[in-house]
Amino acid sequence: MRLGKKLVFGFGLILLLVVFLAALVVVKLYGMDGDAAHIAADLANKSRISSIHSTVKDNAISSMEVLLNSDASINAKIIAQIDERNKANSALLDSLSSDLAASEEDVKLLTEMKKHRGLYVAGLDRVVKMVKEGKREEATYVAGEEMIPMLVPFLKAVKAMEDHQSVKLEASTRQIKETTTAIRNTTIAVGAVVLLLGLFSAFSIVRSITGPLNRMRATITQVQESGDFTRRITLSSTDEVGETAKAFDELMASLQQTFVKVLDDVDRVAVSAQSLSASSGHLADSTSNQSESTKVMAAAIEEMAASSNLVSNSAREALDISRQSGELSTEGGKIIEQAAKEMLRIADAVQRTSLTIEEVGQHSNQISSVVKVIKEIAGQTNLLALNAAI
Repeated sequence: MRLGKKLVFGFGLILLLVVFLAALVVVKLYGMDGDAAHIAADLANKSRISSIHSTVKDNAISSMEVLLNSDASINAKIIAQIDERNKANSALLDSLSSDLAASEEDVKLLTEMKKHRGLYVAGLDRVVKMVKEGKREEATYVAGEEMIPMLVPFLKAVKAMEDHQSVKLEASTRQIKETTTAIRNTTIAVGAVVLLLGLFSAFSIVRSITGPLNRMRATITQVQESGDFTRRITLSSTDEVGETAKAFDELMASLQQTFVKVLDDVDRVAVSAQSLSASSGHLADSTSNQSESTKVMAAAIEEMAASSNLVSNSAREALDISRQSGELSTEGGKIIEQAAKEMLRIADAVQRTSLTIEEVGQHSNQISSVVKVIKEIAGQTNLLALNAAI
């Protein structure tokens, strides 16, 4: 896997977990919205029930004031307040009926409360009517026999409904607390998982990069220290590090082949040098032998030159003799003249031979030519000897 893909995978996994955590928190918060709505509804219901409870108590007190007060104008005001409270309680009960219709327990308690309220309100209305008619004693009797006995169960029903709403409110509050605790615990757990996975991903990615790099560094160090170009990294990864290791292995293989070729060339050069050295030795021996032969030939030529000088002297003597005997036959004079010419040619040949020998000493490769010249000189010497004999 390429390094870029590894990084994308690691960060993508972390981002996915973060999104999952956020979604989970949103779901929990959405559930808390419902719990909060329930709490708000329970609070509103409890507030309305508390208002009913308070107005019922106020009406009970007001009814007692009506029975005890003889002033008609004051009683009229009190009765008006009682009527307003009854109307308010009726409106509150209607709203409770619509809001609590979904709960069977709430409906049961509300029905019980309405029943006792109806009995209580009926007794209260009779008392108020009798007071308005001036039947105070009868009103007092009805209040003691009908209204007050109905007030106690009505207040108990209101209290039961209020307590039930308090229980519901506590349950909703507890549910919110549990949801909040669950969100906190879930956030901590998922956050820990995200952190661990992030650390694991980071560690894995760093290890997948630094591990091969350390192997490459160790291999390169070993090659540098030992000079062993057969070492290879051999990584199986296909990322940039693996490609670098593969390129390094190919470089080592190329260098190894180059060095093998260089060593082969060095061996061949050594063999050629040995052969050249042997050839140089042979050439030196041949040159030495040729030098010795040249020296021998020079000595022989010197001897021939000496012999030629003797022959030349003899020829001169013969020439003197021939001059002295000039009166010899013309043929003898020609022979002696020819012999003198031959002597001059021998002297020239000896001089050329001496020069040739010097060149042979300087140029060993011209020895064969010198030999030919020597052969010619020998032939001429033989001819000279023949002429001298003649």
